[in-house]
Amino acid sequence: MRALPPALSEDALYGKATLYARRALQAKELGEEDAYQLWATLSLELLGKYALARIHPSLVVDPKNPNSMLEACGISTATAVRTVDANEVFLRLKHVVLGFNSLAYAACKDLADRRNAELHSGHAAYVGMSLEEWEGKLWHAVRLILQSTGKDLEDFIGGAAAEKQQLLEHLSHLKQQSALQKIEHARDQFGKGDDGKKRSPKMIEDQRTASRAWRWWELSRRVNSSCGKHWTRICPACECTAILGGDKDFEELTEDQDELTPGYEEVEITYSPVEFICTECDLHLFGTDELSAGGLEEEIVELEEREISYEPDYGND
Repeated sequence: MRALPPALSEDALYGKATLYARRALQAKELGEEDAYQLWATLSLELLGKYALARIHPSLVVDPKNPNSMLEACGISTATAVRTVDANEVFLRLKHVVLGFNSLAYAACKDLADRRNAELHSGHAAYVGMSLEEWEGKLWHAVRLILQSTGKDLEDFIGGAAAEKQQLLEHLSHLKQQSALQKIEHARDQFGKGDDGKKRSPKMIEDQRTASRAWRWWELSRRVNSSCGKHWTRICPACECTAILGGDKDFEELTEDQDELTPGYEEVEITYSPVEFICTECDLHLFGTDELSAGGLEEEIVELEEREISYEPDYGND
């Protein structure tokens, strides 16, 4: 028995995926969009292999190659390891990564096919491709894979982001683009029944109408949210009533305290949204960047009239 070769090592795969992701963002910063897409798609494939290798190295190798299977078990064969291609990686991820559905698979397959056409043929596959056509789809897939391994974008590119403000801005942008794909996936899933077939407009509208009866305190019992305050909001994916949670930032007295009942005060309380959960389409957005993608990031200000709480006097008896 011996150590796994680098081709199958989860540490080596993750390290290389991270390196390529940072090269991709550096290319974007320089305006080199072709290089950005190339490095990013290479990183995506390596990250997928990392996720599979964490489960077992044999999931990364070509099953038709017996020597590679032996290498995956730590047995030296003195031959080069043959790993599966990108399409097979993404097919396997459908079974091991939560949320990596048919839409995510199709997006990743298209990215890999275009990369292969760019590298292995005379076809200029990247010409005319706008960032809007592929960037959000790729980074959404990256986040799904990372989350399945207990990591996030901060772990993946955080080291580079800490060095350059531009990369910090990229990080925020990528989270928003990923969240837009998350919303699109939830919308697509909501439009289907349990059998996977498209639901009728009437069925969808009936579900939306039924959701209008929910109040925030009822929804808060159905979700796992630790936020201090909750409100109902319309879901950006399915248009059903859902719940938005937030935490208090600060409070201050309003100006017209003299017009209040003696012994009472009016305060203006400002809350920052933190988390959005829809129980109808299972959309879950967390943090300012994701909430911004759904148009839910604005601060919420509420007025509250309450009895004044006086501090007890000490030492006056």
